[in-house]
Amino acid sequence: MALAVARAESSFDPNARSRVGAMGLFQLMPKTAAAYGVSNAFDPIENTRAGVRMLADLDRQYRGDLPSILAAYNWGSGNLASGRPLPAETSDYIARIFSFLGVPGSSSGEVAAAGFDSGPAAAEDWYAVDAGEAPADDAGELPAWVPVAALGVGLLAAVYLV
Repeated sequence: MALAVARAESSFDPNARSRVGAMGLFQLMPKTAAAYGVSNAFDPIENTRAGVRMLADLDRQYRGDLPSILAAYNWGSGNLASGRPLPAETSDYIARIFSFLGVPGSSSGEVAAAGFDSGPAAAEDWYAVDAGEAPADDAGELPAWVPVAALGVGLLAAVYLV
């Protein structure tokens, strides 16, 4: 999943900058980068660590519900909690990542119609895609896919920079 997010966010360009100021591989906003201890958001390793940690935090918050994790990453947890309908940009973002992961029914219309309650069975399916692991337990341990994803994105960034 983390690789799909980095692909959607920056097309694996560690120097990417959005029109709203998001930076690097995982398109971290300045406040988010600071909150995760990032001193240089264009450093692929720092950016990847923060992006993957944020995804892991959202994974715990939304208990493995991938559409909610992705919506919160793209639109913000506060916006998602507001109960307002997803903007088209966020539905398209979720659909794009689903298509990268090979998830059937990946059109933005199907994503918007599906809502966010995908339940435990769907959460297990996402982990099967990621690394065959279950979500983090209540002790706060990171899911097993987190270091693997960080390494994968870091390696892709290293290849890109060479």
